[in-house]
This record gives sequence, C-alpha cells and structure tokens, in this order.
Amino acid sequence: IVVEELGLVGAFLILFLFSMLILRGYWIALHARDKFGMLTVVGIITLLMLAMSIPLLQGKGAWLIAGFNTMDKKEREKYDAEALCQFMGRYLLSVALLTPAIAIGGILKLNWICIGYALYVLISVIFVVIYCNTGNRFKK
Repeated sequence: IVVEELGLVGAFLILFLFSMLILRGYWIALHARDKFGMLTVVGIITLLMLAMSIPLLQGKGAWLIAGFNTMDKKEREKYDAEALCQFMGRYLLSVALLTPAIAIGGILKLNWICIGYALYVLISVIFVVIYCNTGNRFKK
C-alpha cells in the first residue's frame, strides 16, 4: 500500500528510516555506560513495539499503517483492513519479541547476536514490503 502511494523508493525510504530508528536505539543500548542503561533502552524499544502491535493484532490499528491511512475512503474499501492489520501486527510482534536479544548480546559480549537481530529486521522488512504489495493478498 505504501508503494502505491509513494512508489518503491518512498517505501524503502520509510523502511530505511524505521530501521535507522531501531538501529539507533540499539546503538544507544550497546554504548550505555552500564547494564541498567542498556536494559532500560531495550525495554523502552520493546514496549513501544509491543504497544503498537496490540491494536494491529486486534485488526483495529489501520491508522498505524503508513499509506493505508492516507488513502481516500473509496480506495480503503478495496482492502481487507483487518487482515492487513493482523499481518502487520504479527510481524511487529515477532520483531518486538526478538528485541531483548540486543540486551543479551550486549551483556554477554556476543556481538553476533546483535548483528543477527539487525539482519533479521532489515531482511524481514524487505520481505514484508514485497509480500504486502504483490499478489493482491489484502484486497477484498
């Protein structure tokens, strides 16, 4: 849906900015002075993502999906908003539940865990964009 509104470049720009926000939070967590600071930052990131996934999982958070909420009413009626919200909620929940891996990697000094998580986020974002915008999966 984002691709229809902003084009492929715009969609990747939004995803890049979202990824940079998450990665910046990771950077702050990994460079915290103590373990409490790291756990606080990771906890805040995790809670924000969990809070955003709850309305999506209930099928009621279409306003959180960029591009969908800016369509006119006639265009939005062509899509199954509940199915789209639930898909995005499941994706966001998977990212949120894996976020504590950053703290685990930082505490145990295992950078490969943090790198693996960042790769998961980047690759899965690309997959979600392609999946949502091909095959008319969420059209009524």
